Amino acid sequence: MKNKKSNIHILSVDDDAAYRQLMVDCLLDEGYTVHQAGDGTEAIDVINKQPIALVLLDMNMPGKEGNEILPLIKSQPDPIEVIVISGQQSIEVAVEALHLGAYHYLTKPVDLGQLITFVERALDHRRIVYEHKLMRANRSREKSEYPIICVSDAMRHVMNEARQAATLDANVLISGETGVGKEVISSLIHAESDRHQGPFNAINCGAIPENLIDSEFFGYEKGAFTGADQMKPGIIEMSSGGTLLLDEIGDIVEMAQVRLLRFLESGLIRRVGGSKEIPVDVRVLAASHRNLKSLVDQGEFRADLFHRLNVIPIHIPALRERSEDIVPLAEAFLDILCSKYGNHRYLSEDTHEALLHYPWPGNIRELRNVLERSWYNAERAGAEAINVHHLHLNADQISTDTTVAPSSTVTQDFSLSLKEKEEEYICQVLEHCKQHRAEAAKVLGMTERSLYRRLQKMN
Repeated sequence: MKNKKSNIHILSVDDDAAYRQLMVDCLLDEGYTVHQAGDGTEAIDVINKQPIALVLLDMNMPGKEGNEILPLIKSQPDPIEVIVISGQQSIEVAVEALHLGAYHYLTKPVDLGQLITFVERALDHRRIVYEHKLMRANRSREKSEYPIICVSDAMRHVMNEARQAATLDANVLISGETGVGKEVISSLIHAESDRHQGPFNAINCGAIPENLIDSEFFGYEKGAFTGADQMKPGIIEMSSGGTLLLDEIGDIVEMAQVRLLRFLESGLIRRVGGSKEIPVDVRVLAASHRNLKSLVDQGEFRADLFHRLNVIPIHIPALRERSEDIVPLAEAFLDILCSKYGNHRYLSEDTHEALLHYPWPGNIRELRNVLERSWYNAERAGAEAINVHHLHLNADQISTDTTVAPSSTVTQDFSLSLKEKEEEYICQVLEHCKQHRAEAAKVLGMTERSLYRRLQKMN
């Protein structure tokens, strides 16, 4: 795997070529990936094409000066730190630079040891800012889509595999039915990897028209075709320094399979209408609800591409195969709805039973939608408890077999009802956590408030 610093892109902007090269050589010696620009316009062009983490910016340049470029740099969607380097030893200039968002201000001639110290501090600051942003984004994702619940042994195994995969830089193939949360696991792998400061992009391979595949994946040059009035990077290039998820890879057309394989083997792309090959450093994750091995056997998917992608396989089981997660997931979705709408609701015991014995063909996505629908139905009826009739599930699909879908291989005791089994498990977790409710709630995959409500019902 590459040196961690090689994933960090730094841009040196200075109209003095000799001084700029001095900065570049110093940073290259430290292991960073370094770009350079001779003026502000060129700097913005580099930033639009590369995942820049830090800019060393000269304030006095022909054309656009540093104080004009600095706000443009700080307005980028991903945080970029700026260290201003100027020949002017002026307090006013330094104050203005800091006011515009610069991390620090250095005057020429710069002590290279001091420069590296401030570069490391600025990157640490950016990492903290980015992690806070990522934390907010993940929290938003969990609220709007799927919380990660790991009560079942099957899902705990998936999480362990994902975290181990995050420590490597190899391709990962994530399989599982539609709605099991493949993109959520992909986001987790990216967030816990060395590439977490880079972009995370996802593209649905089956949703791209065949005539647009090349331009979507590889981008195009200005004038490549009618309407191409400016250069546009493709999704692969935009993911440089980070992670790219090829969602529903099993639906990609054969023509794109060949070109994607070439990129995976060489790490090079060529924009549509371009003549030069561009190296791109990106980690690739792929996901599919289809069995790619079967598609290979049927001649519908290239075997060499399959083996390129299937370096680390992770399979996410269907929700019906990890029944222990169903009620905690439902409770988590319910807590999200309670927070969103401000009204208290709880799931009745009969509703728990119905949720456990429904096959969930749409998996977690269907469960989330059912909870939203049942919330609306209970709200309309003025009911605090969400009952079975609020779910509007197909009664013919709700099994009465209490032995359905155990995910554990441990011998099960069928002398207890599901309600008694749940209560027994909650008590065991509380005992394991020494009656600490907050810790027990985390293990159970529910909020402390939901656990408190359950304990009240259990007396």
